Amino acid sequence: TALSHMGDEHRTLIVPFVPTAENLAKWAFEQVDPHIISSYGNSLRLRAFHVRETPKSWASWSAD
Repeated sequence: TALSHMGDEHRTLIVPFVPTAENLAKWAFEQVDPHIISSYGNSLRLRAFHVRETPKSWASWSAD
């Protein structure tokens, strides 16, 4: 799967940036997108990644 490169213990990550929802959405998009393309070819694309902070608060990162 697209997340398999993160290993089984991908629940807690230490990232080299301030882990705001906005930064995490961008980072997660950049981590997952190349693996979707290489696993499924050009017919499947990641369009956006959404990170929820609370049930009413979230951030999104979209493909250009």
